[in-house]
Amino acid sequence: MRVKNVSGISYDSNAYLIDARRKTLVDAGMDGARVLRNIKELELIVLTHCHYDHVGAVPAIVEATGASVAMHEKDVALLRGGGMAALFNAPRPDFKVDIVLKDNETIDLGDPILKVIPTPGHTPGSICLHCSRAIPCSKGAASGGPTWAATAEL
Repeated sequence: MRVKNVSGISYDSNAYLIDARRKTLVDAGMDGARVLRNIKELELIVLTHCHYDHVGAVPAIVEATGASVAMHEKDVALLRGGGMAALFNAPRPDFKVDIVLKDNETIDLGDPILKVIPTPGHTPGSICLHCSRAIPCSKGAASGGPTWAATAEL
């Protein structure tokens, strides 16, 4: 299982594919075509918060892959209000949140398990994901991306 940065240019957010038994994308960025060039199959998209630069590409990715979408409960209402799309001179992205996440909930990817850690501030429903084990990164994710380190069992 590996993590690969599959997007992230200019002011776009990074999007990370966790290549586990349950293929999962963490954030989607704004450019669905760029993300989809790097993804063959996808089961789940986990959004770390509702700002447009993290969710703008969700409709295109869901349409192409049929993936489910997960977001923290406190950001679902903000998303319905536009997800800050106006700041990017973009329309509100139209997609359904299939899985409403709660604080400290776990997401089973087959191997590993991610734990939802609430980190409000940037948005009320901002989250971090705590991994049940170390995740090796691809070169792209290691340079300028998140730091993935060994973690204790949840």
